[in-house]
Amino acid sequence: VSNGAGAKGWVSDNYVVTGFMRTVATRSGNLNMRAGRGTGYGILKSIPKGTVITVLKTYSNGWAKVIYDYAVGYVLLT
Repeated sequence: VSNGAGAKGWVSDNYVVTGFMRTVATRSGNLNMRAGRGTGYGILKSIPKGTVITVLKTYSNGWAKVIYDYAVGYVLLT
């Protein structure tokens, strides 16, 4: 693996997400990234309108697991 600064190293596959990933851009207001899939979970970050985020996994209830600003959390895509 490598980081944004170009440093390279090794990591166990237990910590790597593989498969299809996509990006989406936020469209209306700020988007709350939460600790879990539901509004009852705490807000980890507020993602500004127009920001591109990486989607790791989508769920049938409209929630998605995402990466933003070096953090992993959940957003509602609908």
